[in-house]
Amino acid sequence: MNAVRTGLAGLALLLTTATAIAGTSRATVFESVSGADVARILTQAALKPKLSIDSYGDPLISVTSGGLLYELQFYGCETPEPRECESLMFSAGLESNGTMTADGMNHWNRDRRFTRAYLNAEGEY
Repeated sequence: MNAVRTGLAGLALLLTTATAIAGTSRATVFESVSGADVARILTQAALKPKLSIDSYGDPLISVTSGGLLYELQFYGCETPEPRECESLMFSAGLESNGTMTADGMNHWNRDRRFTRAYLNAEGEY
């Protein structure tokens, strides 16, 4: 679970540093964003994002941070190329080696507003 906290903290840091990278002192609010825009921000934060397209034709980014592989999935992409999307979802899969339980997942989900964790059939979260 510490790896999850570290990884989520790292991605939160990336989002907050996007403002600094953009050279502004105030937070920038985006109503929509393209995969290329997010990939550029991640690259400027010294990461190596891999931008691809999902089965719906929307952007999909894979990036490694803190030793974890993350996917950034884009939703609400209604514009033609370049696809501008209204929301993002970060996801990561982790192996628990049998140490994580459904009760542990329930505890995590109960105490956190913006993150969710789930166990799959193989016991990975």
